[in-house]
Amino acid sequence: MERIFQGDTRYTKDGRFSGHWNFFQPHDVTIADGKTTISEYDGTYAFEWKGINESIEVCYSLLGNYVIDFLMENTGCIWCEEWKPGITMTMNGNDYWQITTQVAVSQADIVETPAGKFENCILITLDAAGANISGFVKYLVGKKDYYFAPGIGIVKCIFHFKEGKLPAVYELTAYNGIGEGYMPITPGLFRRYESIGLTGGYIGKTELTFCEDDAGQLKMIKNLTGIRMFDSALSELTEAIEADPTSAELYEKRGYFKREIKKYSDALIDCGKAIELDSAKPLYFVRRGWLHCELGDYERAIADYNKAIELDANDQHTYYERSLALWKAERYADAVRDFNKSDELDSRRKSQWNKNQLDDWKKELEEKGVDVSAIF
Repeated sequence: MERIFQGDTRYTKDGRFSGHWNFFQPHDVTIADGKTTISEYDGTYAFEWKGINESIEVCYSLLGNYVIDFLMENTGCIWCEEWKPGITMTMNGNDYWQITTQVAVSQADIVETPAGKFENCILITLDAAGANISGFVKYLVGKKDYYFAPGIGIVKCIFHFKEGKLPAVYELTAYNGIGEGYMPITPGLFRRYESIGLTGGYIGKTELTFCEDDAGQLKMIKNLTGIRMFDSALSELTEAIEADPTSAELYEKRGYFKREIKKYSDALIDCGKAIELDSAKPLYFVRRGWLHCELGDYERAIADYNKAIELDANDQHTYYERSLALWKAERYADAVRDFNKSDELDSRRKSQWNKNQLDDWKKELEEKGVDVSAIF
C-alpha cells in the first residue's frame, strides 16, 4: 500500500517513481481432481493501482506481472496433472470472457534464468481466444509460453501481447524452497519473477508467497510491482542525448518527462533546446507554452502558442491550451474565443464537460462583478 501511494503524484510531492500496475492480493489455493486452482481474491485485504499507457509498449509490457493470473484466466487452473509432453488439449477459462484455450505441452530441457539453470523443463504453450473479449482486456488472451521446472514451478514465461507484435519476457530471479512436481504448492515457498529487457526506467516484478491461514487454508499472496523509476528514465534520456546531441526530439522527450515529474524549470531548458534545433515543430512550442503557463509566465506562454498556431492553424489542442493561458492573463473574451475554436476543430470535445468549463468561467467572473455579456 505504501508503494501504491508513493507512486501517485497526488499524494507524494517528491516521489522517486510513478505507479502503473501495482497489486497486493491474497488467494485461496485448492488442489483437487488433478488441478490446482486459485480463488477470486478477497477485496477486503487487496490493494491495486492501475495506470497502463497502451501507446507506450514498454509500459504495456508491465501487464506481464499477471504471471499466475493468465494461467487461471486462460485454462481455469494454474496447473493440470494432464500437462505432460506430447499432450494437446482444449481448456475453458474465464466464464465471463468466454475464454477457450488451446494447450500444447512439449519437452524444453534446460532453461537458464537469473535464479539458476533448470533441467528437465517442459514448455506449455497457451493460445487463448475470448468470445466476449474486447478493448483493453485483449491482453488476457493470445499466445503465452510457460516453462516449468521440476521442484520449482514456473521459471520463465513469454507473453505475446498485441497479437504477437509485443513479446514480454518474465523470468524467475529468486526463490525459496522446492517441492514435488512441476508446480509445487506448499507453505513456505517463495517465487520472484521480473520483466527482462525493460527500458525507460520501468520495472515489472511479481512475488508469490505460499502460506497457510489460521484455519489451515493454503494461501497464495501476490505482490505485483509495476513502476517507473525517475532517475533511471532520466539517465537513459541523458545518455541518448549525449550520444546524439543534435536530436531535437530527444530534448523534447526529456523535457516532457521532466514535466511529468514536475521539474518545470529544467523542462523549460530542454524545450528551448529542442526549439533551437528544430523551430518548425509546433509541438515543441506547445510544450514550452504549457511550462511557461505552469510557471505563471502567461504572456510568454501565449507567445509560444501563437507561434504553434502559425505553424499549424488547425490543431484544436493548441487553441485549448492558449485559451487557458489567456484566461489566466485575464484576457477573457480571447480565452472564450479560443475555447470555442477548439471545439469547432474537434467535435469530439463538444460535451457536457465543455459546457461546464464555460459555465465555471462565467460564474467566476460574475462573482468578481464583471459584466459577462460581451464575453460569452
